[in-house]
Amino acid sequence: MKHFLIILIIITALNADNDKIKLHLKWYPQFQFAGYFVAKELGYYDEVGLDVEFLGPKLYDNVDKHIEKVEGSYAIDTSEIVIKHSMGSKIVALYSLFQYSPSVLIFSKKSGEKIDFKHSKVLLRKSELNAEVTSLMYSLGINRKNIKYVDKINVLDDFLNNNTQAIRGYVTNDSYVLNHKYHKNVESISVNQDHISFYGDVVYTSQLEVKNHPKRVEAFIKASLKGWKYAFEHVDEAINITQKEGSLKTKEALKYEALIMRSLTLVDIVNIGHTSTQKWDNIINHYKKMDIIDDSYEPKGFLFNKDKKYIDQNEQLKKLVFFVVIGFISLLLLFMYINNKLKKRIEDEIEQRLQNEKIMLHQSKLATLGEMISMIAHQWRQPLSAISSCGASLELEATLGEIDAKTVIDTSQRIQNYTTHLSKTIDDFRYFFKPRELKSKISLKYVLTQSLDIIELTLTQNKIDLILECEDDLDVDIYADNFVQVLVNLFKNAVDALVENKVENPSIIFRVKEEEKYVSIELEDNAGGVKAEDYDSIFEPYFSTKQKNGTGLGLYMSKIIVEKHLKGTLNVVNTDKGACFIIRLNK
Repeated sequence: MKHFLIILIIITALNADNDKIKLHLKWYPQFQFAGYFVAKELGYYDEVGLDVEFLGPKLYDNVDKHIEKVEGSYAIDTSEIVIKHSMGSKIVALYSLFQYSPSVLIFSKKSGEKIDFKHSKVLLRKSELNAEVTSLMYSLGINRKNIKYVDKINVLDDFLNNNTQAIRGYVTNDSYVLNHKYHKNVESISVNQDHISFYGDVVYTSQLEVKNHPKRVEAFIKASLKGWKYAFEHVDEAINITQKEGSLKTKEALKYEALIMRSLTLVDIVNIGHTSTQKWDNIINHYKKMDIIDDSYEPKGFLFNKDKKYIDQNEQLKKLVFFVVIGFISLLLLFMYINNKLKKRIEDEIEQRLQNEKIMLHQSKLATLGEMISMIAHQWRQPLSAISSCGASLELEATLGEIDAKTVIDTSQRIQNYTTHLSKTIDDFRYFFKPRELKSKISLKYVLTQSLDIIELTLTQNKIDLILECEDDLDVDIYADNFVQVLVNLFKNAVDALVENKVENPSIIFRVKEEEKYVSIELEDNAGGVKAEDYDSIFEPYFSTKQKNGTGLGLYMSKIIVEKHLKGTLNVVNTDKGACFIIRLNK
């Protein structure tokens, strides 16, 4: 007992030296916050010198104002946090847990009847900005007069008592509660649409905290994400820790929440907490179109940069002057020794160009991967929803005692079909993400099939007719993964042109021809062709005809891949319909 007290005193003394951190949670304990509970329980916060305290929802009237003024304060919000930043809040977003927002609009639904969106009454909380769900309501055509804002934290009772037809909720929690606890027939519609997806559970702190304690911020991020990694890898243990923190949800409900969170965080595809500046730009531009954010807003200082830290404009200016002076001195020294260093300088320049080309190839790959992840995630939504529905149906029939062997077998077969579809999309992604190293004879039809597995959903969504004009299947000596990237880039470029020009009866023709010395692959759209002023620049790096979403790397890197890696040619000509990109590969 004496030794135990000594150890306890030592631990207490060590913890007393830890930096005090307060994390404001959005809701009461559930798996949504399991990663933070795990990080504290397993000592990850202690390892980096932090003592973290969890605060329940609505502890302060205005959490954002408290965060701005009190150092060591952190909180969690939706992607709507950028709206607050645009209105002058001195906050910094650290990372995003959910790659797709879990927010949904939940409608009460009668069996066999379609929902009348236009006349549905919607109940929303005043305490939330509701920008995400407002965007969805506008797209559904819901009348503004039917939206009522209330001060309540929990609006579920009104929904259960049929005082309203729709409420905002979380797909990880509310849909499960309504289906399994109250057996209410509902339909959930995600705020993530084909043209826009939002982040969820964005962790943020104050500019003051980032400026004065950048190492503490990095330590909190590191320990928290480590906790989330462990939570997803050890779900049962994380659930026990969450219940220890006071969660009132059942283990079954917490397991359901963990399963849905896994698909929304894309934990099997990207690093936990992944944040993309391009996606934030898309979200900001969407809010600007909705007149929620002013067109003049620029998100300077909004995102935390763990490599450069957060610095204000004066510090940036000082560093810029410092590096300019150092650069000038280095340039003088370079000229002093130019006679002896000329040969090495030329070799370094050649090596640098090769490195730059590799970097640009990587950037192009990442841009294509980002689009592809979005497509795969979209394809996953329906099978995941169907699997959840099958499970709920089996549970309901088991509860009612009406289940039989045939029902179990039929339902199991459906689940297997859905999981096979999910597995196929993962295989498509792995094939693209882990390329082959060696050239080999590959069937063009096989490469086309791999490309269409990635782009087919986009073609279908935009009602684009794909016409295949292929002669007998041909084999070509190529790097298959690189050629798939080229085809995906060309298809995506054609789709963007058709959508931006609002072409009626849009179509893409894919031709394969065998000629005397080479194989010709043509991809032609009917979007009107390349403008005369853009013709000479279309394959130049960072040149893009797209107003906001173009990187200017797709066509440039496609040309590099075809001409330098595959020893072929890539050109474009205008036809009477539109642009036709022509690839020629030697036999």
